[in-house]
Amino acid sequence: MTNSQMARSLSRKIPWQLIAVFVLLAAGLFTLSQFFYGLQIKHARAYKEDELAALADLNALQIANWRDELLILANAYSENPAHAMLTQDLIEGPRAARANQEITNGLTNLRKTFPFEWAAIVLAGGRVILKVPESADVPSALESTGLSHEVWQTKKVGLGTISFDKATGRRSIDLIIPVLVTKGESLEPIALLRLNFDPAKSLDPILKATPFRSPTSEVLLLERAGGDFLALAAPRLQESAALPVRFPIRDFRRPASRDFLGEDGIVEGKDYRGAKVLGFIKAVPDSPWLVMAKFDLGELTTGMISSYRILLGIAGAFVLVCGGLLCMFWRKTLAAQDAAERAKWDQANRNMDEFIQLMIDIMPNPA
Repeated sequence: MTNSQMARSLSRKIPWQLIAVFVLLAAGLFTLSQFFYGLQIKHARAYKEDELAALADLNALQIANWRDELLILANAYSENPAHAMLTQDLIEGPRAARANQEITNGLTNLRKTFPFEWAAIVLAGGRVILKVPESADVPSALESTGLSHEVWQTKKVGLGTISFDKATGRRSIDLIIPVLVTKGESLEPIALLRLNFDPAKSLDPILKATPFRSPTSEVLLLERAGGDFLALAAPRLQESAALPVRFPIRDFRRPASRDFLGEDGIVEGKDYRGAKVLGFIKAVPDSPWLVMAKFDLGELTTGMISSYRILLGIAGAFVLVCGGLLCMFWRKTLAAQDAAERAKWDQANRNMDEFIQLMIDIMPNPA
């Protein structure tokens, strides 16, 4: 192989500098795609966290307002001496029948504004002396007994938590109001007014009225029960689930932390379906309840993965096009170099032929 042929063979190899530039271009494009994908996920998550916080705050505020309205009503009833006099007449006065009718009418009218299931006036020891409606079944559950004892001792209104009837599956909330009369220089209870509310008619509509932008979003009303969260209302995503729905608190943690969750804030974990969720927990003021607004974490990346794949496809196509153009440019450059080289050799050969012919022409003829 001549030196010119060797040089031509070496010149056909693509310079390593061009290969390095091409590799760096490809790596840069894919790195940039990954960076923008991560940035998009970060922004989407921040937006979703703000949305969940707003939903949790809104529902916690609405539930707190509902509780406050009941407590204001209860305190007004407890502090009204007319109600105490009627109750005292009902217990021991000669006008018991008239007092019974007036109290019944008053509670019936009150039921139109605050739709309780039933009301009962209960004496110390648990004896019921009046019910509205008359046909109401007044159960004596452990929770209501404990709350009644606390109200009697403290002389303050008590609003219980949501209790579950294991036999019927029915939920209920008790509002217990002490009926106080003046004895000496102090107020003493003579009876308790017990109002029973159905959460399906009072609390559930608040949770269901929440506007949701995603199919996996929901708001749960929770209560801590030992090491579990206890869902006090039917979950939106599993309305047919048997209540109460339980799922472990230990499955939830703060993002980027191994610590168990504390009070209000963003949490990650597995819900009652076993799905990984992102949520925001907000405590309902002056109550044992918590509100959790949540949605499936998988939904955060579902739409973005397809966008990311499209972006990667565009970047890959761009790299391939650039590689193809580079190869085409290099081939054309080599072809031009070969043509120029051949032209030089052809010209040199012609010059040599002319030189030889000239030498022959000027040389003397030996003959």
